[in-house]
Amino acid sequence: MVRPVRRIEVALAVALTVLAGALRFRHLESIPYGLWFDEAVIGLQAREALATSRLPLFAHHVSGLLVGLYALSLKILSNDVFGLRAVSALFGTLAVPLAWLVGRRLAGPRAGLLFAALLATSRWHLNFSRIAMTGVDVTFFSLALVYALLRLEETPRARWAVAAGLALGGGLSCYAAFRLIAFGLFALIAARAISAKRLPPWRPVLVTAGTALLVLAPVLVFAAREPATYFGRLSEVSLLEARQEPDLGKALVSNVRYHLGMFHVEGDWNGRHNVPGEPMLGRIAGALLLAGLVLGGRRRVVPAVVLLGAGLLAGILTADWEAPQALRSIGALAPALFLAALGLDALAARLPLAGIPKGSRSGPTGPPGIPKGFQSSCAAIVLLVSGTLEVRTYFTRQVRIPEVFEKFSTAESAVGREMREARGLVGFVTSPLVAPGESARFLAGDLAEADLLDPGAFPVSGPRDRPVKVYLDGSERAERERLFAVYPNARLFAYSAPAAEPGDPPFLYRADLSPRDLASPREAPGGFRARYFASGRFEGSPAVERVEPFLDRRVHAVPFERPYAVEWSGLFTRPEVGEGAFCLAARGHATLHVDGQGLVSARTPGDPACAPFAFDGKPHRLVVRFVDDDRYSRIHAWWIPPGGRRTVLAAPGVVPPAD
Repeated sequence: MVRPVRRIEVALAVALTVLAGALRFRHLESIPYGLWFDEAVIGLQAREALATSRLPLFAHHVSGLLVGLYALSLKILSNDVFGLRAVSALFGTLAVPLAWLVGRRLAGPRAGLLFAALLATSRWHLNFSRIAMTGVDVTFFSLALVYALLRLEETPRARWAVAAGLALGGGLSCYAAFRLIAFGLFALIAARAISAKRLPPWRPVLVTAGTALLVLAPVLVFAAREPATYFGRLSEVSLLEARQEPDLGKALVSNVRYHLGMFHVEGDWNGRHNVPGEPMLGRIAGALLLAGLVLGGRRRVVPAVVLLGAGLLAGILTADWEAPQALRSIGALAPALFLAALGLDALAARLPLAGIPKGSRSGPTGPPGIPKGFQSSCAAIVLLVSGTLEVRTYFTRQVRIPEVFEKFSTAESAVGREMREARGLVGFVTSPLVAPGESARFLAGDLAEADLLDPGAFPVSGPRDRPVKVYLDGSERAERERLFAVYPNARLFAYSAPAAEPGDPPFLYRADLSPRDLASPREAPGGFRARYFASGRFEGSPAVERVEPFLDRRVHAVPFERPYAVEWSGLFTRPEVGEGAFCLAARGHATLHVDGQGLVSARTPGDPACAPFAFDGKPHRLVVRFVDDDRYSRIHAWWIPPGGRRTVLAAPGVVPPAD
């Protein structure tokens, strides 16, 4: 029997909900600072829906239901990052009172409040509540579905059947991980029906199913029309298709081991999901989870474990190189925290009796002299410590460390924010590594226009009647040196993560060029003569011929349709004498010739090819040929001096040949 709700309990539940909202909406527009690609794509789709008054059935792995929610939030709250992320923050906040309602019905009022408090301060849940991506909705809809089914079991009324259908349809319309949670729930219902030898009433079942189908109808229509698009993402990440381990059985066992260990040993390594590698649960919540498994009682623990396994299964069945995957396994979060709440509730119930002789115990509340509410006070202290550690970890460490800070398209986001602030008064030129894409488009709006900088393409070709900002990735050292060779008076600014260590490279550089700088560039010495052939063969006259300063590039801006060919030639002159090597790595087919002799050939970027070379301090003619015939193409050429380190083949050690 469910206990009546007391005012103090309602007040505490409301306070926990307010706390959850404060944690999820606080500085939502700037923490995390960058706007990840997936967030920007859904934001642009929502803006398009507002502009055209047309809602897509399904777009970029997201249903029309979610697109509509994002569009509504952008219109009502603000047409910026805050309005975009507010949808996830609201899902995360509303899951907390649902946790209280579910917990009190399954395990009593105190367990319900403990469950809500653990969820409100969970770093795992907090992280995904502050990103405009589908995922955190799984927790909301799964708790809503469980609560509606519990009420439906008590009172088979139409309103609870409709509520269950809305939760089921909404969950199935959103993140795919919810499907396994729904499967786990209905497996439990079926097992209970078989045990009782009685089928559930048919009318509530029909109402629930019919309501769910109505909500899910747009997604079903899209799936029927474009099955390849709808199911494409699932096939891309499925363990059957995407794995490093050739043996499926071994890959599955490995995924199971990693996902079972994600709560206490090693969590997700993706900085957008977690402090890389740290357990997904804090130490206190992790210990309480184990206590709940032992002390929670079979009637409560078994269903929670079934749902925990269903939630983990969504991560287990996906690509092994991502294991453990906190986003796809997010369905396991609520069952894990419910078990932790059971553990804390059970420990608190035993705490007053510890060390007291049986003969002196006076009833279930403990011996005389122990204040009423002692158990709950001890549980509250544990929650306070656990929640404080989790919240401090997220806001003071997780979002600030470079491995996390730079994972949210941060360099591109910085460019987009500055474009919006400049409002067309400044020209922008960007390296391909930070080229404005969806993130910058959303942040800058209609102002997201910039010239794309080819490697070594200085002087810049942007406007000359106004200042120009040139953005380079933090790794583009050669480009930065060449920029200052051409524009010695440029002002350089470095962008670093808030918690970057001294000596850590910045994630972005910005060089400010005045109209005077742009009017009188210097000629940069050295480099390779680059000859581009649009045909993909080294025949005839080149379509483009220019000098490029180095051979270390990822091809983000394709000059011609693939396949095309490039030949770089230069005179290599260095004073070092002794045994060293020339090396090459590429995606695409690349060869390196020295003085007319083929020396190195490479095609796989993760498997560089090196050949020894006796440096004699004399000039040597280098020719590198590259056929770009694959996506994500790249080429890296370097030399290793006698007794030295890897050094990119670049000016001034290389100059164009005279002929």
